[in-house]
Amino acid sequence: MRFKPAQVKLLEADLTPLIDLTFLLITFFMLVINFAKAELDDSVQLPESEIAQPPEDSEESAITLQLTADNQVIMKGQQFPFGELQRRLESEARFYTEFFEQSPSETDVIIRADRRSQGGYVRRMIDTCQDVGFSKFVLRAKQSAGGGSLDVSVSQ
Repeated sequence: MRFKPAQVKLLEADLTPLIDLTFLLITFFMLVINFAKAELDDSVQLPESEIAQPPEDSEESAITLQLTADNQVIMKGQQFPFGELQRRLESEARFYTEFFEQSPSETDVIIRADRRSQGGYVRRMIDTCQDVGFSKFVLRAKQSAGGGSLDVSVSQ
């Protein structure tokens, strides 16, 4: 008696969902990593300083204020005239107090001023921050030694 060879079915795993999940995870992490730098405006050209040093700690709960060459302020990706700065800072101070339970005096304010902006505006920006209650400041500059364009802290 002759037996017919049985047809063997090979089971193949469908890897499509796994590949989709992998690409979704990669996309998610790319967005999360780049989100911290999304607030920085490339049109603001920082001044160079020989005494500039890299920041020592991460300023996750800091407020970043950017002063453009035409003395406009950029905060949270929105550009507005300098005259609106106090109103927006007061709103930000209320936000930090209500949601983070953190007083404005405990919050860092990072100031990135364009090298072509007028120096008096940086001083007025600091004065306005102090009027609202912010007291910790970090000024940003480019490191001139080595020619790199690293965003670094000048003073606190």
